[in-house]
Amino acid sequence: MLASTLRILEAADFAPRQAAAIAEAITGELHAAQFVTVPILDDRMRAVDEKFRAVDERFRAVDRQFMEVKLEIAQLEARMTVRMMTFGIAAVGVVVTTTFFIVQHFR
Repeated sequence: MLASTLRILEAADFAPRQAAAIAEAITGELHAAQFVTVPILDDRMRAVDEKFRAVDERFRAVDRQFMEVKLEIAQLEARMTVRMMTFGIAAVGVVVTTTFFIVQHFR
């Protein structure tokens, strides 16, 4: 407790022991109230901002992974399309060849 607080209370005709008790009670209440000062609030906000930055970075990492997966899927689709077209061309070739030989056989 501050000496100035005791002097104020003593000047108000409180006995020194009463002034000390009142000052201690006020000090205890102020500490229990846990007032948030601007510097404390700033520190807390900085901590929250840091946590949000960390979360943002994790989301960016997940986004990069999704983009990589999308690219891989697109590449797989392209390869499957080529293989399906190759199979289709081969199937058409088999049908044409079979038809040709059937026609040749029945002539």
